[in-house]
Amino acid sequence: MMLKFDERISSYAEQKFQRDGIEVQTGCRVVSVSDKVVTMKEKSKGEISSIPYGMIVWSTGVGTRPVISDFMKQIGQTDRRALATDEWLRVKGSDNVYALGDCATISQRKVMEDISTIFKAADKDNSGTLTVKEFQDVIEDVLVRYPQVGLYLKSKHLRKVTDLLKDSEGNDREEVDIEGFKLALSHVDSQMKSLPATAQVAAQQGAYLARCFNRMEECKDNPEGPLRFRASGRHQFRPFRYKHFGQFAPLGGEQTAAELPGDWVSLGHSTQWLWYSVYARFFPMAKLVCSWRIFKKVEDIQKMTQLISAVHFSYVPRDANSEARVVAQEGLAWSIRELSATDVSSSSSDSSISWERSPAVQVATMRFFSFYERASRAFQDYPSLSKLIVLFTVSVRSVLGAFLRSVI
Repeated sequence: MMLKFDERISSYAEQKFQRDGIEVQTGCRVVSVSDKVVTMKEKSKGEISSIPYGMIVWSTGVGTRPVISDFMKQIGQTDRRALATDEWLRVKGSDNVYALGDCATISQRKVMEDISTIFKAADKDNSGTLTVKEFQDVIEDVLVRYPQVGLYLKSKHLRKVTDLLKDSEGNDREEVDIEGFKLALSHVDSQMKSLPATAQVAAQQGAYLARCFNRMEECKDNPEGPLRFRASGRHQFRPFRYKHFGQFAPLGGEQTAAELPGDWVSLGHSTQWLWYSVYARFFPMAKLVCSWRIFKKVEDIQKMTQLISAVHFSYVPRDANSEARVVAQEGLAWSIRELSATDVSSSSSDSSISWERSPAVQVATMRFFSFYERASRAFQDYPSLSKLIVLFTVSVRSVLGAFLRSVI
């Protein structure tokens, strides 16, 4: 289970579910679901078994949207679950159409498909052999165009790319022919990996496309991409490259697993608070609610004190109509009106100041306080100084950031 995570996380999650009384069936797939039983088949032995149930919750990932399915039929991609794109996120079989996120997957070009053209481009003197100098001249473009080469070097702990050209005994070679070149790169494509269907990937793809669109005219005359091995010149842009910043997996019971760069794995209750701090950092409403402009409009000192306590110490009364929530919602409306340069003295019926009645704003505000309410509840169940420091640091950081932006 959780195959895309580190083995330590997978093992920890399975043990936790067993302690919680959850029976985990691995190495099986569901073949049918009736009104009373779930029928499964064990992959290794082929045995069929059935499990009776009272209520079933079915969760097997994301499906293809009808609009995407219809488009895939139009361009001849009917045998796929997602749109196939190249490394520049361009949909294959369609001009000027880009796709990103869950609806698409990048079809990375294999080195062995282009091995002859790479060799020909590097062999500038047409001698039929490739010297180390010629290989070094083209390797930077190879690494950009084929990221699996860099991954292969890391997996084999090779310090230099020229180590690929060494013979079977590990001795340096001054030159290599086409067959030796193919042999040197024959296992590189085994490092090709598909990207996970996460918001982190989609966000980076969106930022990448925005940059490409903004530099479209500039890069027509001055292309910044790698060398074209099957044609002349260079690609207009560098291909998209995903940078993994880690991932979290909530496991229930206020426990979370985290896998971060550098082979760092964290498990348990403390990781749940790390998860809280990361998500609190990206709550835009937190910065608005904590804005200094709120306090300039609040005349009731008692209400202001209650609001400060709610934000700083994550204490929010559980009553949905509590005074802290009301004041926070009013403060949010005041912040938005001031940020929009709207006259605060205008009538509440004026459509220009109807932010406080907007369902989107109300939901965002409640989500912000729901986060702190949940964090407070978790802290009461598992109190510790480290968790209090994390929560207090995130709260103060949001307040100070909003305050500095308002006065600068």
